[in-house]
Amino acid sequence: MNLRAESSWSRRMLCTTALGAAALPMAAAAAVLPGAGVHPVTLPGNAGDSLRNFMRMAGTPAGETCTLCEGLLYGRPPDALPNRLVGFRSALIIRCVEESPGVFRTQQREAMHYTDLARGEPIGEFSSPYDGARLTPIGYVSPLNTYLFDELGSRMLHPTDSPLRGPQFDWRTDGNEVWVTESRFNIFPSSITEQEFPRAYSGPERRSVDVLTYSTSATAFADSSISALPARVSLLSDAPWPLWLMRGRAAGGVLWQGFGRKYARFAEMPDAARRAVDSVHPGFLDEPWKFPELEFSTAAQLRRLRAAGVL
Repeated sequence: MNLRAESSWSRRMLCTTALGAAALPMAAAAAVLPGAGVHPVTLPGNAGDSLRNFMRMAGTPAGETCTLCEGLLYGRPPDALPNRLVGFRSALIIRCVEESPGVFRTQQREAMHYTDLARGEPIGEFSSPYDGARLTPIGYVSPLNTYLFDELGSRMLHPTDSPLRGPQFDWRTDGNEVWVTESRFNIFPSSITEQEFPRAYSGPERRSVDVLTYSTSATAFADSSISALPARVSLLSDAPWPLWLMRGRAAGGVLWQGFGRKYARFAEMPDAARRAVDSVHPGFLDEPWKFPELEFSTAAQLRRLRAAGVL
């Protein structure tokens, strides 16, 4: 998710245990595990194979794929355990091109809205557990975020040309399924100023780390004719407080924990999810690349709420 248009720097390394991968056997170039129903699995044995197979898992080496992700947003105050705040739902489209041998460039656009914890429906108001304020949870449609993937890992190119790279991809298998984990670092310039919104402003940059684990069946993974593997995704992201929470420079931040799957196109997503996305961001699923994202940025929505006297 580029759930990270709301994205502060991770103060610690995020553990892939939360994504269900750490308990699996570490994979070498080939992992063969015994047992009923378990088949030999050959995992990528060099950086080039790792990169190309990662692109099959996360999207496709050439073309477009979509991802639907749902989950929970946890507040992470410095002096207490994380607490559940709201849910979220994200519809993401990614297009990829191999711009030179072994170098892939992806562009992605995401529509995200917050949901209530009980029913998963879009939510319009929220009571802060930190100061009791009545708040309006603001989702967003992201700008055109661009990432570069090569044998060294990944890095953001836009909106920030960042030198920070995620590590090389981590592969695991139990013989029936294959997992790969990516750590992605994001830097977003603040979309608001302290003069505009002193309660929300957290600094000139908003940094985050996303830990994404993709999984598919060993049978599908072994079929080299499948360029876009039918994958599921788990997300853990350490990010700054969302602007709408009005936490400003308060210590701490949030954890995003999500799960979902990849689709060839938005039309394949479940009807209920499509209706929910359409109700908040009408038209995005039909024309995601032409959607007027600036109207639905967090900053634009904050300004509209202020003009309406809500803030």
